[in-house]
Amino acid sequence: MPYLNVDDRYPEHPKIDALTDGAFRLHVALMAYCARERSDALVPRRKIPRLTPNYRPAHLTELLEAGAVHQDGCGTPECPSGKPGHLVVHDYLQWNKSRQWWDDKREADAKRLAKWREEQARKQADERKE
Repeated sequence: MPYLNVDDRYPEHPKIDALTDGAFRLHVALMAYCARERSDALVPRRKIPRLTPNYRPAHLTELLEAGAVHQDGCGTPECPSGKPGHLVVHDYLQWNKSRQWWDDKREADAKRLAKWREEQARKQADERKE
């Protein structure tokens, strides 16, 4: 299951430290959304007002002005290009795994589990023969 990586100095980062409580909460909610949905830092604009209970457009404006969120990516590998109707959480992929990484992990885990189950079934069958 995906999880969110957050640096323990995150609250003191210059882009984050100056945010109001509401903008800070929205930023955390945006990152959690990206992790949960494995969205590679993209968040649909229509979803944003429902991510926090006391959302105000001013919170999103703060995040945009601070550079914590972009209309489109900022051009770094950790900040992908945006797409219409979405915002990009700045540098999300610097600290968190991509959708592809999670898909590959899930596939590898399924193969490993299938192999283990096969080995266990073979062992049980061998024990019955003895």
